[in-house]
Amino acid sequence: MHLQQDKKSNKANSDNYQKARFGHEIKGTAKAKESKSERHSRSLEQVSTSRGEIDSYKTHAFFTNINEKQVQEKSKEVEQKNEYIPKKTEELFDQSLRYRRATAENVAFSYYLDHELTDISHGTTIICNQILINEGDGYNAKTGIFTAHIPGVYFLAYSIDSKVTDTNVRLLLDGTNLVDAVAQVDTMGSNMAIVRLERGQSVWLETHHLDHREFISTSTFHMVSFSGFLIYQY
Repeated sequence: MHLQQDKKSNKANSDNYQKARFGHEIKGTAKAKESKSERHSRSLEQVSTSRGEIDSYKTHAFFTNINEKQVQEKSKEVEQKNEYIPKKTEELFDQSLRYRRATAENVAFSYYLDHELTDISHGTTIICNQILINEGDGYNAKTGIFTAHIPGVYFLAYSIDSKVTDTNVRLLLDGTNLVDAVAQVDTMGSNMAIVRLERGQSVWLETHHLDHREFISTSTFHMVSFSGFLIYQY
């Protein structure tokens, strides 16, 4: 009797053990399946996140490259402007300076002889005594000499007419010959020069080569004249 009860008890325990074991295995399997599913989901999420990060990085890199290119182009444009503006400013400044010099310190003179000269000797200064213009007051109508008060480059010109042949007149700078002109009967002579004049230097007309020369000029017909003007300062 006791033996049968022990067998039943052992069988019950065995069944319970088997059920418990089976149940544990089922739970373990389910848990394992669940764990595997979770890992798979997490893997998908990580892949998705990685792909998103990659796409985002690519997008960022793409737009970054565009911005850098635009920045480089803009930088070059700015550099060109930065190089252009100072040069242009300097050019405009030089032009403005020359204009101010030209307008603020004008120098120009033009005189003519209003009467005839006869029996003129070699080395005589030709004095053109009648004014057309004398801006800057550089020309002296009493001496026939122009003196530069402003250093610069000047244009000078003169003309002569004579009753006799080979009437020679030269343009002098502080006694040094610059250019010459010769008048013949019924033929005028003239010449011109562009010269640098320092402050205080003088120019004038003077006869040379022969004596007893004659010049034709009147208050109506200005055949003998002397003119000049400042081109620019330096």
